[in-house]
Amino acid sequence: LVQDRLQTGQGLPKVDPATGATSEFVKQRDAAWLEINAPRWMKDGKNFFWSTDEGASAKTPFTRTELRSADGTLKRVLLDGSSDSFIAGVMRDQQSVLAFTRNGLTSATYTRQWLDGSKKPEVIAQSSGGTFISILMAEEADTVMRTVTRPDGSISWTVHKDLSTVADTNAKVGSPGGPIGEITSIAAPLPAANVPKLELTTVTVEGIEMNAMLIRPKNFVPGKKYPVLNHVYGGPTHQQVSGYVRG
Repeated sequence: LVQDRLQTGQGLPKVDPATGATSEFVKQRDAAWLEINAPRWMKDGKNFFWSTDEGASAKTPFTRTELRSADGTLKRVLLDGSSDSFIAGVMRDQQSVLAFTRNGLTSATYTRQWLDGSKKPEVIAQSSGGTFISILMAEEADTVMRTVTRPDGSISWTVHKDLSTVADTNAKVGSPGGPIGEITSIAAPLPAANVPKLELTTVTVEGIEMNAMLIRPKNFVPGKKYPVLNHVYGGPTHQQVSGYVRG
């Protein structure tokens, strides 16, 4: 992937192994901004996933994910950029993918999506109420690792035989429909007194609503001046703020 210095144009070149000559087979331009997103090839080498911000608008402000053939031809738009989404993994059957979508400050969804569009997306797991689920897939097996972050700041890591058991965050290791193992942490639990109180809100700029979070000192006194640490978005192609303690 080659991008210009203004980060408004980029191209994906192919190289002739005999001569070393290059030519671009995917070109994209945007007057505002293009994120650097390298293509993700499927195992067969015949297709790849391409993420781009080209043509983003108030209705589709986030990164769009496309399925393209090896010659760069667009086959299908998988994630249209209307919400903060990305491909979290490719199923071992190479016919479907696991997609993550952030639905708001305190909710997110993992869905299975078929590449040919032959079936409706299947909900795999949902995050809500301050409990956040993250899934890491193995490349050569159905096994997955799930991370669960809870409102009290605690985190658990569990191993599952496949995606069918990741939705229930209360299931115990070895129980029917539960995880097959747990990865324990050697770190001390986060003391309750150190769990920050989150103030969640949103800000709207040029018609695009973005998540925001304010964390005040534990002994905050209204009317008193305090120094402020401001962490700004580098995007705006995805929501950096989530409504959970470690987000």
